[in-house]
Amino acid sequence: MLDRPFRFLCRLLATTVVASTVGLHGAELQLELSSERGFYPEATESEIFVAARILPPPAPANARPAPRNLALVLDVSGSMAGEPIQALRTATLATLDRLQDHETLAVVAFGSEVSTPLPATRVDQARTQTDALTQLEPAGGAALYDALNQGAAQLRRFATPTTRDELILLVDGPPTRGPREADDFLRLASALAREGIRLTTIGLGADFDEDLLAALARTGGGRFLYAPTPADLQSTLAQAVTTSTATAPVARDLTLTLTFKPYFNTLNPHGRIPAESTPTQLTYSLPDLAPGQPVALLASATIWNAYAAVGHQPAAVTAQLTWRDLNAPADAPARTTSADLDLRFSADARTVKESTHDETFRLAVDTLITDGLQDAIGHIDDGDFNRAQRTLRRTRTRVHDLAVTREDDAIAARLVALDTYLAEVAARGLNQLDRKILRSGLSNAFAPPAADDDNEDAPR
Repeated sequence: MLDRPFRFLCRLLATTVVASTVGLHGAELQLELSSERGFYPEATESEIFVAARILPPPAPANARPAPRNLALVLDVSGSMAGEPIQALRTATLATLDRLQDHETLAVVAFGSEVSTPLPATRVDQARTQTDALTQLEPAGGAALYDALNQGAAQLRRFATPTTRDELILLVDGPPTRGPREADDFLRLASALAREGIRLTTIGLGADFDEDLLAALARTGGGRFLYAPTPADLQSTLAQAVTTSTATAPVARDLTLTLTFKPYFNTLNPHGRIPAESTPTQLTYSLPDLAPGQPVALLASATIWNAYAAVGHQPAAVTAQLTWRDLNAPADAPARTTSADLDLRFSADARTVKESTHDETFRLAVDTLITDGLQDAIGHIDDGDFNRAQRTLRRTRTRVHDLAVTREDDAIAARLVALDTYLAEVAARGLNQLDRKILRSGLSNAFAPPAADDDNEDAPR
């Protein structure tokens, strides 16, 4: 075994962080860059995982959550008739009980036409105006695009720099009226995010477009949730509401650029936040950053053998972060900070093995699982359920092989969840409903569905 000082040195080098800090309203915004190992095999082509962590100042001990300025955009098209509309009424009324008197709520309903049964109103007043919510009726198609715009218009009535402005969209099918192309919706979600409006999406049942909802949530800085049945609507909507309790943001319009030296190839962004890519750079955009809520972005790249033969590669990856100060004039220059990542190589296998950076290593494991789920979705789309199942099995094997030397409870829990799901799938096979299960797993913590032959009880 390595002696204690050398083990500590390996752990320290695994972090490989050069962090810069810049004052922000008397606090500091920090940027850290790390790889999953302190040493990589010498003269060997290696895949290297790079984590960039944006660390906002902590929330003050006496800080209260930012007041929520919430708009529910609800599908009341004809397909919601019967049990779904009844469950929707109940879930919408229950939302009022989860909000504080001083917060605001608007309810926008859409079928072929868009209506606003509850205009943006303080919650204490909205509790006396529930008649329209109990009378929501399904009819017509789905004018989704216009409904999102109407929800945003309601939010703007009460939006301030200190409110938590959020749209929660609930649908059971695709848009059928107005714009229907994914690009139109993604441009709208991006524009809303730049205003500081987060977009969380909920899909009900089996007929909604999970790719669109997941992409909207990712672009809009929110979450994508899945309600398998009308009976799940209330708990799923409650989950969406109770997770939107962050304090007011400390920065907006964040851009993070990772620049890799030319001796890297195969740059890959991972996770739910998309990146624009060039042969040497990955660029991420975030709408805002709340105090006490760090953001971790993960990427990977492959380094060529010849450059891995050099014992030390300084500044192999450089990160630059820019953002807008909320209290600065509109024409004020953006703030910026940067960090560099050095790489080190060793011919000693034990040195490499013992030099892992635990937090980044866990992110790498999560990435492999996420990538496997995404590949499986693609095979399900092609109708090749056997290949999708083989992809999931290969993912399990790769993660097991990577984690075999790690005694880590978080990784072990992920592996148990994946193994449990695969055992259930092996017993019944895959079906189209698994696509929604897997897709929701990409956006949220992966959890296995309940085991029954028809797989009607998917995870929330």
